[in-house]
Amino acid sequence: MKTKKILIIAGFFLSSCSINIKKYSDDFLIRQALEHIKFSGHNYLLNYLSKYPATIAFNPDASVGCVKVNTSKRQILIPIKSMDSKIAIETQIIKGLYIYKILVKYDLEDFSYEIEQLASYIETDYLLLNYQPDEILNDPILKTTFISGLCRYILSYQTFEKYILDKTAENNHSCGYPLQTLEYIKNYYANIKKSLSDVDSDSFYKLMYEYEMEQVKKGKKTRQEAERSYYYLLSEPILELYRTQRKDLYYKISSVLKFEKFYKSELKKFREKSEQRKLLLTKLFPLCTDFKP
Repeated sequence: MKTKKILIIAGFFLSSCSINIKKYSDDFLIRQALEHIKFSGHNYLLNYLSKYPATIAFNPDASVGCVKVNTSKRQILIPIKSMDSKIAIETQIIKGLYIYKILVKYDLEDFSYEIEQLASYIETDYLLLNYQPDEILNDPILKTTFISGLCRYILSYQTFEKYILDKTAENNHSCGYPLQTLEYIKNYYANIKKSLSDVDSDSFYKLMYEYEMEQVKKGKKTRQEAERSYYYLLSEPILELYRTQRKDLYYKISSVLKFEKFYKSELKKFREKSEQRKLLLTKLFPLCTDFKP
């Protein structure tokens, strides 16, 4: 039994040492943060990059206050305002790595509220496991950006999740908000599936046009790119369009359902962990006792 434990620990350090941080970022502060993550219990997120590489950088747009993940460019951008806090840099990277892994693993086209919800849990989990209360409370960035979320986490997982839902329901186009829910996405695909049965009707093209315009609103596409995609659909022969769209649609539905299964399992674990920690965290963060959400 003792030998087995030694082998597990040895394996952990060997896998950590094999990660080449320089491949993932040119920035000194980000590399420093990655070195710390490399030897944490969340290093499995960093290990994922060895199979599906991505670059990590500060977002040059200072007005963007959220983590941005672009799987087609294999890029994770974290808010530049995090630069003043090594802890904030780490938590934002953790959040970005987690989002990236989900989007790539399940090949998801849409970034939903449920992904943000899980990513906010993992960010909180990393912080609580790797830093002491006084380090968190005295951090200049965390004091203004994280404490209110942490207090909601301590109060109850329901309060925490409502906070995330309200935040992602805001009109913040730089972050792609408001975010759609999995239920909305599933209903949308169901409507597409239904409209495909009569592909030469207006309903299918109307849904496609609305989808393309939604991508423009979220900053995923320029209007020119969206219109080009839409006009390409219009130009396709009906039978070919039906065949390709049907194949694509069934793949997307399958991806969403696989993620939904993972989401429910992961959410259950995060909720249970938050309940188990509640008493201890209330003692460690007494300021949250009088917190009014």
